[in-house]
Amino acid sequence: MRTKEPVITGPHLCSGESGRRILWTHVGALWLVVVVSTAFFGWSAPVVLAGTVLTCVAVDLAMSRLVGSRNPASLPHAVFMGLLVGLTLPAMADTSWLLQIGVVGAVVASLVGKWIFGGMGHYVWHPALVGILAIHFLYPAPVGMVEQDEQFGTPRRAKYLLLSNNHLFVGDLSKSQSPGFYQFGKSRSGLLRPNSYQGWSHSVPSPPNQTWQLYRPVQTLQALAKGGIKNEEHTSQQGFSAVEKALYLSLPPLADAVVGSAGGGFGETSVVAIMLGGLYLIYRGYVRWQLPVSFLAAAAVAAAVLPMPVGSGGEWVWFPGFVGIGQPSELGVLPMIGSSHWFRAAAVGLTYVSFHLCSGGLMLAAFFLANDMATRPTRLSGQIIFGLGAGALTIVARLYGGWPMAPLGAYGALLVMNTFSPLIDWLTRTKPPGK
Repeated sequence: MRTKEPVITGPHLCSGESGRRILWTHVGALWLVVVVSTAFFGWSAPVVLAGTVLTCVAVDLAMSRLVGSRNPASLPHAVFMGLLVGLTLPAMADTSWLLQIGVVGAVVASLVGKWIFGGMGHYVWHPALVGILAIHFLYPAPVGMVEQDEQFGTPRRAKYLLLSNNHLFVGDLSKSQSPGFYQFGKSRSGLLRPNSYQGWSHSVPSPPNQTWQLYRPVQTLQALAKGGIKNEEHTSQQGFSAVEKALYLSLPPLADAVVGSAGGGFGETSVVAIMLGGLYLIYRGYVRWQLPVSFLAAAAVAAAVLPMPVGSGGEWVWFPGFVGIGQPSELGVLPMIGSSHWFRAAAVGLTYVSFHLCSGGLMLAAFFLANDMATRPTRLSGQIIFGLGAGALTIVARLYGGWPMAPLGAYGALLVMNTFSPLIDWLTRTKPPGK
């Protein structure tokens, strides 16, 4: 009597990749971001990151034991989630207070963001984003760096800490100096003096200070979008547009925002480190390049097109980076691309858009938060729609959003798009033949 051959159900091809291995690779892709954050923000960065990671791991182990779950990928997922929560926190002089904030965010991310839905793979919103949202609601002043004006009691922008170039890794964050920013309408060359901030690599705070107090670039962009900076009348040869004022007389050099020597969260500032980790994930095939590219492309287009009240009389202007530019010979402090007025206007607009892309956690969101397998659409077309929506919403939140959307920016946009992921999956589903 012949025995029946066992029937093996599909899929019949195995890639050799497990969820556990994929998540540990995501953790490894963040190692350079952690190193850079330690260099620019001192040892408070690894201390806070260790606290958030250990908290997520402890909650995960406790809940796994409580519900009887034995998912081997849950532990690396907890480590990755703890890293993401910690990397969005800003450096503070009081490390113990920041550590407490990070632990609260990690607990909320694990319990509310992950386990209340049944554990890994069952949640609707990215758990790290849930923890970040909770932190911004529970501790708006420390993490949003918003102070109350002593005279009027209204919110005002506060400054972020960044170690100077001669105190990397070992600087004392409590010894800080606020640099003299450039005055609107004056060139940088006329303000060169000791202790003036001429960019991170060319400036050293006066002793015994070891740290700079800097605005995040996105804070200046938000002030520009709220009409806080106006175009000057071009009746004289010294007229500046509002965008020129923000870019060249208030913001740091663009290279600082790319390298990471700017104000922001531990893991938000270094575009180079984030992109290297993200490109490695794309190389390994864990992330489809279309998702981060569509995210960044939508953000760039929205930043270049959407109007702002930057006119000399407060009128709203479309394409704010390309209008109100003075004659090329009038402002020798601006970068020149040939002698054409059009090329110079394009240079200003490109720099404006680049600052939007390189600040406010947009890169971290595009490469490490948007590609979560449980909260993004499954099909490629759906991921492109997801990325386009998240990128456009990020800029809309920055330019027009009130609290808490403006400070959350890309994180809030991703939470919104996570909500619509099931709908996007339904709209982009594969239809069987004959249907």
